[in-house]
Amino acid sequence: MGSHGHKLCAGKLALALGLVWGVSVFLLGLSTMWFGYGAAWVRLLASVYIGFTPTFFGSIIGLIYGFVDFFVFGFVVALVYNCCCSGRQCCPHRSKSDK
Repeated sequence: MGSHGHKLCAGKLALALGLVWGVSVFLLGLSTMWFGYGAAWVRLLASVYIGFTPTFFGSIIGLIYGFVDFFVFGFVVALVYNCCCSGRQCCPHRSKSDK
């Protein structure tokens, strides 16, 4: 495997992180609505995600904000990682037996 074998697929990482965080924010909103659990986290996230409240509609808004937020984050992380690894092997000290 050459130096290009260690690249991340930016779209797939972005989609995975966006889905995980978006669904997590959605479930947090619902758990606060039903059980009162996580109210401090909801207040914290509501200060960043305008419209996010512990209601069903507010949880949908949180899902959208969370998805977009971590989709962009995951995409940028993958691009930075790929730029740092381009043109050279990321782990140059690995022995041939580790490959």
